[in-house]
Amino acid sequence: MSDNVAVSVRDLHVSIDKKDILKGISIDFPKNAVTAIIGPSGSGKTMLLRSINRLIELLPRARVSGKVLVRIKNELQDAYALDPSYLRRKVGYVFQKPNPFPHLSILKNMTIGPMLNGIAKGKENLERLAEEKLKEAGLWDEVKDRLHEAAWKLSGGQQQRLCIARALALQPEIILFDEPTTGLDLYNTKRIEELMVRLKEKYTIIAVTHSVDQAGRIADFIAFIYNGKLIEFGSAASVLKSPANELTELFITGRVLDGVTA
Repeated sequence: MSDNVAVSVRDLHVSIDKKDILKGISIDFPKNAVTAIIGPSGSGKTMLLRSINRLIELLPRARVSGKVLVRIKNELQDAYALDPSYLRRKVGYVFQKPNPFPHLSILKNMTIGPMLNGIAKGKENLERLAEEKLKEAGLWDEVKDRLHEAAWKLSGGQQQRLCIARALALQPEIILFDEPTTGLDLYNTKRIEELMVRLKEKYTIIAVTHSVDQAGRIADFIAFIYNGKLIEFGSAASVLKSPANELTELFITGRVLDGVTA
């Protein structure tokens, strides 16, 4: 398998309460690139994302089969053979709704994870790491004089960038974004889109988005999922400008897919 593959999914099936959600997905996500996963609501996009770092296991009635390999320390490893807490550090997840620890300070949000996971020790090292990752997330200049304020005082867009910085502080190699700009204004949406593009220099980015336009702005590659199946995968330019599948064309042009079967 190519050294350029960061995540390899093979024949992935997911069901919840015996209802099939993903129906044999196979896809290779390129390393150090932004891959956008698009498709109608209910098509299985988020379930695919959560299967990669095993958040799917937190759903008690979920059943998963197939193979997920993730590149950690430059080696493809079986995600389902790794310790889940270690996997979720190396494969970070940014949720649709910002989820900082609201009553902890901005600084404590940044340092508690590295402290508990032994990534950095001592006040000085922890604070240095916090500053570095807040800068990487484009938030430092906005919060450097507010580090001891509660995280809930930040705006929604700032909270989301704090959550991204918090994920970065755990030293991931892959970051999963689940519609991270939902509900944000245009300014904050633009900031996070620019951040995702910038982060690919150091990390592999896989992002679920409900917006074809957003996929066009951020993605190097696009995967189109419909009815639990991978319909098309390719470079963003080829998928958006000359889709190979009629279903893809129906979706990206905004035409109704109801009643169409994959």
